[in-house]
Amino acid sequence: MPNFPILDAQTPESLDELIEGIDFRVTFDVGHLNTTTRDFDSFIETFRERIVHIHLHDNFGKRNEHLALGEGNIPWERVLQRLSPKTWALEVEGLKEAELSLKFIKEKAGELL
Repeated sequence: MPNFPILDAQTPESLDELIEGIDFRVTFDVGHLNTTTRDFDSFIETFRERIVHIHLHDNFGKRNEHLALGEGNIPWERVLQRLSPKTWALEVEGLKEAELSLKFIKEKAGELL
């Protein structure tokens, strides 16, 4: 979840508690997590088997900017290395940012593609 005070499930623990005992799948939005806990390792570890789709975009942790990958402060080398090759969707502002992001992914995680 993005960082909004009225939303729950902003930590891996709170989301896990909400969906405990339910056959529920997760979309992992890397940019949203960067605006809350930034606890990428715990989220991936907690939900590894439940993650079915991944949203990729960058930001500086204050708001959901949808920057090209590598233009914010997300630790992409660490995050991409831990992600399974599920369906990945770029959530960026336009074609230029999509092209930059694809180039970034190929350079940083080419072996995952």
